[in-house]
Amino acid sequence: MAAFFKKYRRDVVYMVVILGLVGWIAIDYPGKLNRALIEEFAESSRVGFGHVERLFNYYYDKIQKEADAFPEKNDAVWARTRQIRKLIEKAEETVRDVIKARYAEGRIVHKLSSNEIDTLKREFSVLADALVPLLGDDAPQWPQWIKQTLHSDSVAYARPNWAALSSDLGPKQAAVGLLNLAHSIRTAGVIAIGTCYQETQPQGIIEGFWMPVMSAERSVLRPGELFDADFFLTEYSTRTENLAVFVNDKPVAIKDGLANYRHRFDKPGVYKLDVRIDLKNPYTKQVKPFSKIFEVLVVEPCPGRE
Repeated sequence: MAAFFKKYRRDVVYMVVILGLVGWIAIDYPGKLNRALIEEFAESSRVGFGHVERLFNYYYDKIQKEADAFPEKNDAVWARTRQIRKLIEKAEETVRDVIKARYAEGRIVHKLSSNEIDTLKREFSVLADALVPLLGDDAPQWPQWIKQTLHSDSVAYARPNWAALSSDLGPKQAAVGLLNLAHSIRTAGVIAIGTCYQETQPQGIIEGFWMPVMSAERSVLRPGELFDADFFLTEYSTRTENLAVFVNDKPVAIKDGLANYRHRFDKPGVYKLDVRIDLKNPYTKQVKPFSKIFEVLVVEPCPGRE
């Protein structure tokens, strides 16, 4: 035996090393495959619905700013928005828990168990039932879409494909199925939160339309005198919570987006009107004044006329 080992010791060492590598690969193969699937799942998630998540966050931030700027109108919308986010994150967490449980154990996952399918079905149904009332009656098409997308008893749509997730389609298809579940959740969230965002529009002078304005140095002229006026476009809005108008330092009430100033001048002469409009940024709360001096000419009445 000693002579055999001495003669073939190099070959024996090679065989032991090779068998060890084969055994290590065989033992660690499920772990390697699952790690590869997890990495692929993470990359697919980033590419597949990263834009959906960005849109969700965009709406969320916009609604928060509108609520900060106009709390009386938007506090209720902001409260519903936060509730929607909690519902979406809870449903996504359920999907992530299933992913971790299946892929972290070092097993090759070809399909989900009936218990896991039931857990996901319940979570999706709860999410749909909770989201629909939050959308209100202004968007009837979205509640129907969400019900068809998320409800487990839906027959009109094949999303989510519960049958595929419970079938032996291979580990990659199972991962793709879970990715689609997460995508359905986030898409439903974007629709719900986007509906809330529409309720915050329009606000202040940021919305509205443009109207022409004439700014004349003198309101009364004599024949042959030069008429000097500025014509420009200015934004007009019927919402004026963030506007304040002053004439000669006295506030003027605003109605339907216009500050109507009325005054009787008792004596002839040129009267100056120092007009200042304060525009308050509803988001930063900064006030920017816009000022201009107008002149009104009051002339003597014509002889023989009263």
